[in-house]
Amino acid sequence: MTGSKEFATEANFDVFYHFSQYSGPEVKMPDIVASQFDTKIGHETLANGISATTYLVTSKKSNPSSPPVTHVIWHEGKWTFEVSSLTKSISRPNSIANNVITHFDSSKLPTPWKNAYVEIQDTSGGLFKSRQIDTIVSWDESFGKTQGKYQIRTLSSCADPIFTALDMTTSMKIYS
Repeated sequence: MTGSKEFATEANFDVFYHFSQYSGPEVKMPDIVASQFDTKIGHETLANGISATTYLVTSKKSNPSSPPVTHVIWHEGKWTFEVSSLTKSISRPNSIANNVITHFDSSKLPTPWKNAYVEIQDTSGGLFKSRQIDTIVSWDESFGKTQGKYQIRTLSSCADPIFTALDMTTSMKIYS
C-alpha cells in the first residue's frame, strides 16, 4: 500500500478512517506537557488492577485562567491510553477509563508494530457544548517491507464516539 486513503471526511461523517505509509512513531510526552502547566501528578488503580498515572492540570503557565483538565494515562502492552476531561475531579475520567478497560475483556485490539495510542477527550460541561467527546485511535503495522499507520477518529456527533472507535479498531484485519 502506498500513499493514504481516506474513507470519509470530517465534514460529512461522524467517523474518520485514515491509512498512510509509516512516517515515524507519533510520540506523546506527558512530561513535556506537564512542564508547560501547573500540574499535580498522582496514581490510581483502575479496573482489572491496572495502574494509571493521573495529571491534574489546574492552569496553563502562560494563561492562569485556563480551565482545569484531568488526564488519566495507562499502558497495556504497546498501547497507551489517555482520557482527558475538563474537570478537577478524577471520577469522570476514571469512569471512562474503567469502561474502556472492561470493554476489552470481550474484544482484542490489533497488535501494533511499534506503538499505538488511544486518546479520549471529554470536554463535556466545557465552554463549547454540553456533550463533546472526541476519540482518536492510532497504531502502526508492518506488512513485510511496507509499514503503515492507521488512525480512526470519531467526533462528538457520533452516537457513541468512544466505543465506535474502539469497535472499529478491533474489527480491523490484515488481508493478504
